[in-house]
Amino acid sequence: WPEGSEQSTWYLFDLGNDAACDWLCKYYGDLIEENGIDYYRQDFNMLPLDRQRPMYHYRNKVTWHMRHGQTGFFIKGSKDWIPIDHCMLLAKPLSIATDAINKIGLRHSKTIMLRTNEKGELFAVINGGTCQDATKLSTQCSLIKGVATAENIDGKMPLITLGKYCYEVTPGSFFQINFTEMEALITFVKEHMLLPKKDGILLDLYCGVGTLGITFSKYFQEIWGIESYSEAVPVAQRNAANNGVCGHYIAAKTEDSLETLIHRIPTPHTVVVDPPRSGLAPSAAKTLSQCGAQQIIYISCDPATLSRDLKILKDNYKINLVKPFNLFPRTSHLETVVLLQKNDPMNRNKINYMG
Repeated sequence: WPEGSEQSTWYLFDLGNDAACDWLCKYYGDLIEENGIDYYRQDFNMLPLDRQRPMYHYRNKVTWHMRHGQTGFFIKGSKDWIPIDHCMLLAKPLSIATDAINKIGLRHSKTIMLRTNEKGELFAVINGGTCQDATKLSTQCSLIKGVATAENIDGKMPLITLGKYCYEVTPGSFFQINFTEMEALITFVKEHMLLPKKDGILLDLYCGVGTLGITFSKYFQEIWGIESYSEAVPVAQRNAANNGVCGHYIAAKTEDSLETLIHRIPTPHTVVVDPPRSGLAPSAAKTLSQCGAQQIIYISCDPATLSRDLKILKDNYKINLVKPFNLFPRTSHLETVVLLQKNDPMNRNKINYMG
């Protein structure tokens, strides 16, 4: 971190867009090198970070920690709570709903989660609230189409659209928080991924509600997904069916079920991996490196665990492209997409990319 910044992401708010992007790319590049994969540099193409997209008002989800009916956050690494009634990173519908929450003063609530879709329709989850609280909130803010409490779900959960596909997303399920940048990431992968010569299988690991597998489904005969959050699995199945996709989803940890699934189904052509910050479990990385797929698309939010996993995958896969995406502007985090292709001397096909 720069001298005087006190290792705070607030430092990035003081930088211009270009300077912040330059610093993030160097920071992530240094982390990757520190974890031992700089010997790849001669073998893969590192594409630049795009800088033209919005830097503020991009977050489609927020979870407020409530005290005395007011919104706020805990200071990182402590139990100290500070009141916050506005955040420049939040999509504008979330800011409108936050104003409504603070006007009402829901004193019994512990947390309130807000999520918006691309149309500005909101769903709220009140932890510690009552049906009366749900009615107050939806009445105060017309953008809120549904509210869940421990007692009931009032209204509906708006669908989220990415490209031509629509997704149901339950409150506890993961979904990327930046629609614009996620669309750009998906477009990049579609433009550069190696397509099957005939119908093949796509394996979607850490699949959540099935977003990535369904998004790439038109290139494949069927999708198989693994997700550890059991409540997301039937949602993924519904999302596949509602979008006309042949999808099969398993509720399990990837490290516990990947090897069994690999032996159960025909060899997948493509594997999409979008793990949490902890990355792949060592057993999962080893199984993945031996799965025989023609390509692996690894989407990472942590350069250290990405580097660690690539060391294992490199035995059977070559890195073709690496591209960062700024899914979290004005923070110290980047998303990184890595396209890997199976090492095969007889395979003359290469991923087409525009450098």
